Amino acid sequence: MHIVDLRTDEVEVFNAQNEVKKLTRTSKSGARQMMEMTMTATTSEKYLEKALEFTNLDTLPERMKGKEFIADEFVGNRIGWFRAQFITIEADSEGKPVRVAYTTQGIDEEKKQQEKLLRESKTDELTGFFNRRAYEEALVAIKSSEIREDLIYVSFDLNSLKKINDTLGHAAGDELIIGACECMRYGFDGLGKLYRTGGDEFVFIGNATDGEIVNAVKKLDMAIKSWSGKQVSGLSISYGVVSRKDAPDKSIDEIAIIADQRMYEAKKAYYMVHGDRRKG
Repeated sequence: MHIVDLRTDEVEVFNAQNEVKKLTRTSKSGARQMMEMTMTATTSEKYLEKALEFTNLDTLPERMKGKEFIADEFVGNRIGWFRAQFITIEADSEGKPVRVAYTTQGIDEEKKQQEKLLRESKTDELTGFFNRRAYEEALVAIKSSEIREDLIYVSFDLNSLKKINDTLGHAAGDELIIGACECMRYGFDGLGKLYRTGGDEFVFIGNATDGEIVNAVKKLDMAIKSWSGKQVSGLSISYGVVSRKDAPDKSIDEIAIIADQRMYEAKKAYYMVHGDRRKG
């Protein structure tokens, strides 16, 4: 823990091994320079600018005016995630701190646990795809800025899942879903994100060139054709692909509708060959 006097630019370092009263004065160059040197030496490059802004002692009094403490989180070069905190010890008549404590706490395991929980909350358990919640958040993010020219949206729907569930059981149906996801992942992995938006409904949102999307569709079709499971001998997926170039003036919601329409056209063609859709 560091005790910083903002009036004199002096800093005292408390050694946790000793009693609280045993504070030793350090830093010939002053608290401001010592803080900058410490953060530069210990903080990862990605977070350094943010860390230097947080530990800037010149702006600290105004940022902490009327506050008991402020805190932020960064990544260190060696210790991983850590939480930095300034605590007001003494303030002037305006409520601005003139003497503060600066502490750091390693939180790498805590952050990893948080990230794991967040990942799980946005992941479909059966397939490993992002779930409906993550999909809705993706749409919000796209709506917050201009749609990229290379955006690709694909709507997928499994064929004959109901028939498999009714005749072979839900374990076989799960095998079909997982197999379909393997095929979609094989085709589109690396170009964007895949979402499970319903029981047998899936969406891909990504960014790709015309050539990349043609290649992805070829890989998808090849994977579908060659797939075979233990309980189900094969699978079929109807899909509709829409690029930003196809719909240059449409919103992401309108693009999604067009992709669904194209998917349902493919599904209708499938059931014309394979029988009544209500049975599959």
